[in-house]
Parts: sequence; C-alpha cells; structure tokens
Amino acid sequence: MVNNEENRKVAYLMRHGSYEQSGGLSVMGKQGVRRAAINIGDELLEQGYKGLVRIFASPLLRAEETADMVALTLENKGIETNCQLENMLECDKYQIMKAVNGLDYDVGIFVSHQPDLERALRGERFLTASYRRINVEK
Repeated sequence: MVNNEENRKVAYLMRHGSYEQSGGLSVMGKQGVRRAAINIGDELLEQGYKGLVRIFASPLLRAEETADMVALTLENKGIETNCQLENMLECDKYQIMKAVNGLDYDVGIFVSHQPDLERALRGERFLTASYRRINVEK
C-alpha cells in the first residue's frame, strides 16, 4: 500500500507530453513524459508500493503515447502496469473523481489532455507532461 495508509488509494492525473502537428509526441514531449514517469516511479518505490498500477488514457494519439511511455518506464523500474484506453475526451471533475473513487486497486494514472484536467481541477493550469497526485479514501 502506498504510504502505509490502509484507507487510501492514489490517483495521478497527468497531461500528455508536448506534441507535433501530426498529433504524436515531440522529442521534447517524450523527454518530459520520461522525467514525469521516473518521478512517479521513484515516489511509488520510495513508499514501498509493489502492486499493480492501472493506467488509463484518452484515445488521442499523444495521450496514448504518453501512457505507453509511462507504463514502459514504470515496468523498467520493476513496477507492474496495466494500460487501457478510456474515453476521457469529455470529462469533468465529477466524472474523473467517480473513476478515481471506483478504483479497484491502489494506484491509478489517468492520462488526458489539458482541457479535461483543467476542468477537473477547477482551472488549475497543467503544463505538458505534468501530473498531480490525489489521495482518495477507500
């Protein structure tokens, strides 16, 4: 369990990396995603987390690529992941929190694009490849 808090789940809301006109991640975007994923992995390992991390991504190419890079980076650190696409194109704070509260595992990472995340967190600005950690009551 993360942080040895038996009544908590952890969700990370993450924005995709910067992208090219084609819709795929740019070189800079890939570097940013890799740094963010390393930070998340280090945080989980420092807290002794050894369970499965579920990663959900919007079906946009840049969000899919971000989720795949996060999964690969975590797996290279010995953290098991399960990655799946979710329709997160039109989400608001309530939809995201419903998904977070419905977690049937301890850690979830939700990769979306900026408008969704800004709406979910009441206008808080998300830079590319940035993330926020949220502790959720079980």
